[in-house]
This record gives sequence, C-alpha cells and structure tokens, in this order.
Amino acid sequence: MTRNALSLSLVLTLAFALLIAGACGPPYYVQVDHDPVVAPMPPPADIAEEPGPLPWPGAVWVHGYWYWTGETYVWVAGAWSRPPAIGYVWVRTGWVFLDGRYRFMPGRWAHPRRVPRYPYYRPPPHRPSPPHHRPTPPPHRPSPQPTRPPPHR
Repeated sequence: MTRNALSLSLVLTLAFALLIAGACGPPYYVQVDHDPVVAPMPPPADIAEEPGPLPWPGAVWVHGYWYWTGETYVWVAGAWSRPPAIGYVWVRTGWVFLDGRYRFMPGRWAHPRRVPRYPYYRPPPHRPSPPHHRPTPPPHRPSPQPTRPPPHR
C-alpha cells in the first residue's frame, strides 16, 4: 500500500469512528435535571416581543420568560430555535404555583405525544387603574357680603 493510500485509509477510519461515537452519545436536547428554581412571589406579566421575520425554514420562535435570580426576576429574551427532530414541539418555559411557592419549569423540546400539561401560573392582565376623580365642586356663587351693624348714635 502506498503512503497516500495509507493516509487516506487512516483518515477515513478515524472519521468513521468519530461518526459512530457521536451517534452513540446522548442527543444534544436531553434535559438535565437541576435543583428546582423556586420563587416566593409570582413573576410579572410577560413582555411582548416581536420575533421578526423567519430566519430559516422550520424555525420556531421560543418566547422569552422571567427567571428568578434569588432576589428578583430578570427577563430572558426570546430567540429563534431549530427543533431537534421533525415533528417535535416546544414546551414553553413558565412558572407553576406549588406548595405556596412558584416553581420554574424550563422549556424544552418534546415529542408531540409526550407534551406535559403544566398548570402554568398566568399573571392577571395589566389594567391601568382608573383615574382618580374628585367630586365636581359646586358652581361658584358669590358669597354674601357680611352686613355691618349700623353705627351707634
């Protein structure tokens, strides 16, 4: 075997081994369980986001969400994402009220037949408070002038 043929054979063997090793590993979208994030107060209402035009065919908009830092909520902006397999759907990120606290449920991709149905907390819609009205004062009437007693004589 010539030196070039041996080099090509070695490169192809290594490439095939790497391909097989990558196929045997866990897929990149497997959810890793961490300690649950809990908050003592409900998250604010979601921020409306404008996703813009579709960046590529099959792109899915993953809406932003509120995340608890341990002291306050911070907004994590939404982004376009690619499903890991055809037919997979995005299970949205949200908060569930459980045992007197709010538990963070991270978003993830799921097979359509395995989509969990979480009882997500939904903050009440923001309604501006009605303006404070004072009672309308009565129309202005000139007050009667005090009468002076007649001078004493």
